[in-house]
Amino acid sequence: MAVDQSGVEPSEDESAPELPLVTLAREAVLNRIRQASRIDFWEETMDWRLSPREIPAFLGLKKGHGYSPRALCAGLKKAKSSYDSFSIEVTTKTDEKGIEVCVRLKDGCEWQNVWEEAWRTVPTPNEHCLSDNAVKLLRWARSGKNTGEPIDQDRIMRQAQLRGHYLEIRDCFREIQVKAEPLLAFDRRTSGGPMTVRFCEAPGGYYDVGPLNPALALSLTEAKREDLLRFRNWLYAEIRRLELPKDNEVIGVFEIADRRMLKSCFASWPRGFSWDSTLREFFKAVQVMEGFNILTLFEQGLGPWLVGCRLSDGWTWSRVKAWLNEREAGPPAAEKYGLSSDAASLLEWIADLRTDQYLGNLTPALEECLERDIGLKPEWPKENLSAYFGMLVDEINEKTDFDLKVQPWRRHSGQATRIQVRRKLHELDQIVRLIQVLGASRNQMLEPARVRAAVESLLS
Repeated sequence: MAVDQSGVEPSEDESAPELPLVTLAREAVLNRIRQASRIDFWEETMDWRLSPREIPAFLGLKKGHGYSPRALCAGLKKAKSSYDSFSIEVTTKTDEKGIEVCVRLKDGCEWQNVWEEAWRTVPTPNEHCLSDNAVKLLRWARSGKNTGEPIDQDRIMRQAQLRGHYLEIRDCFREIQVKAEPLLAFDRRTSGGPMTVRFCEAPGGYYDVGPLNPALALSLTEAKREDLLRFRNWLYAEIRRLELPKDNEVIGVFEIADRRMLKSCFASWPRGFSWDSTLREFFKAVQVMEGFNILTLFEQGLGPWLVGCRLSDGWTWSRVKAWLNEREAGPPAAEKYGLSSDAASLLEWIADLRTDQYLGNLTPALEECLERDIGLKPEWPKENLSAYFGMLVDEINEKTDFDLKVQPWRRHSGQATRIQVRRKLHELDQIVRLIQVLGASRNQMLEPARVRAAVESLLS
């Protein structure tokens, strides 16, 4: 039962239409909830900004309704009310004309609670709380008109007698999957192109193991080093721990479709324009080893948000685990080589780079990776950073088997610095190479393995 929280007394000229308008406004908001095929599960509110001209259509009034714009605004303002799972808020701004209507979730509630409560207020709610368009679309999908073959979306709309635009069809099908029929599957290659709709024997799966949904309190609004390292370190430890008998499973890291799980896993997440790009960029910034990739899917609506791990071609989880175990067993670079903390951070970043991140044998530009990826915060002027990098490279070359070289790099935005990466040849490798060169000068091609075996036998 809604509770009026407006606390506003009607003026004399508005007293007559007040009660029916308030009731009409509340019912209009409830019906907007019932007919919403796409609700972003992570949001706290649903909002509608209405100009005075748009209010009659929002309330479902016909032409000649007899209400003045002032009366309509007053009636809508007094629709403020509270329900078990949500509240209706109506606000105006002094510098703007019109009204903003907001449905706000209450603490601990999900949007499923909201649409179920909205449907309970009608005499004959439909079984699955589907929007009218979704009901028609499900009926069409189960009928003989759906042959399981590709069909134009405009034709689906005509046959199902849908209202609205064909761009909403995907949201309606997703609503059906979440609320009523998880076995329904649909596919469209372009926004307005043909669509295939069918029913599967079992619900489709995104992964073989998981979801793990770790409570890491990650802040996804910006890819910061501490969050990236916390996620990567957890992921490496979890891969080492998991039993993966097939040795090629897809691992489900996150599958999130409600606010409770969202708040459990993440401390914050992006909103507004390009929110999905920000999420993808966060997981793209996680520097993982060569053998597997992080896959993501972030879409508007009822979800889910998905993050998973899939092996690279030619790799197995046994091979990945062996690499991780060897990495875990070895001492940090600073301890192993006696490096300064800055030189160790640079060397560890170089060692963790994947093949596809190199340009030949050159690292990415250091200036772009300095703080977030490498973990360096030098108190050097920007124009002298190349000297700082040279100092770290000299230290690494002196104390390790790496042979690094600072490589200036010109680009449209100015000068940058890359590092040329090589490994030093051990003494035995140098001898083998010299003997091969000597053999080549006498027209003899000597195999490295034979030369190495001969030299080792002389030294044994």
